[in-house]
Amino acid sequence: MVRKEIVDFTGITVGVVLMTVSLNMFLTPNDIAPGGISGLAIIVHSFTGWPVGMLTLAFNIPLFIISILLLGAKFGIKTFYATFLLGATIDLMSFLPVLTHDYLLAGVYGGILMGIGLGMVFKYNATTGGTDLAAAILKRFFPQVSIGMLLLIIDAVIIGLAGFVFSAEHALYALIADAIAIRVIDIIQEGANDNRAAYVISDLSDDIEAEILTKLGRGVTSFPGRGGYTGKERKVLFCVISKNEITQFKEIVKGVDPDAFVVIFQAHEIMGEGFEEI
Repeated sequence: MVRKEIVDFTGITVGVVLMTVSLNMFLTPNDIAPGGISGLAIIVHSFTGWPVGMLTLAFNIPLFIISILLLGAKFGIKTFYATFLLGATIDLMSFLPVLTHDYLLAGVYGGILMGIGLGMVFKYNATTGGTDLAAAILKRFFPQVSIGMLLLIIDAVIIGLAGFVFSAEHALYALIADAIAIRVIDIIQEGANDNRAAYVISDLSDDIEAEILTKLGRGVTSFPGRGGYTGKERKVLFCVISKNEITQFKEIVKGVDPDAFVVIFQAHEIMGEGFEEI
């Protein structure tokens, strides 16, 4: 348990440092304000010159207080740690050099680093407060609206404000950074593997199963199924394959039963024998 906590806090710390690098070396100096409290802090910084880290903390503190009053203290010590560490490191690491003044490069690399950092924070069971807390508070007053939609609205407002303050061009670069960050977060959370899962329905399921086991060396799970239209009982096969095995898999099925019904779809994270460890 202690070891897990050490790993979690170490991962959160590394993630926060990467977020700081993203902000200080790419986004803030180029007035690229992606969604979130950090984006709002960049906007205010452009007017006042106040430190972005201090502004991040200043915006987060009232959100924490309101969320505790309305929702209870359920956000945990790790979120408090990540939030206050981010505010501190942004200012403490203000000495970092600006690597580029090309807006596109800043948006792309800033988004990548922000995504890796925030993805690590999420992976180790924390958030950096900010719009997560704001969305949770708004959810209390607008229960019919999903958290995801509230987050999208908040980010859209902040990016729109950045477009008004800086320029429409800056807002477009902020959208690029945001989109890249979201994609990278998904990769960190779900894994970067590009595997596929497949269902096969056929009158020759036993033969197809044997061919997959022999030629691909992949495990196959079978279970009974019944056609909703025909009412016919058939065995359904389920198999997980790599992207490189898709063509061979289809050839195997076609070679046994050209009339088989096959569904192949992307599987984001696969764990177990033959793939990643759980």
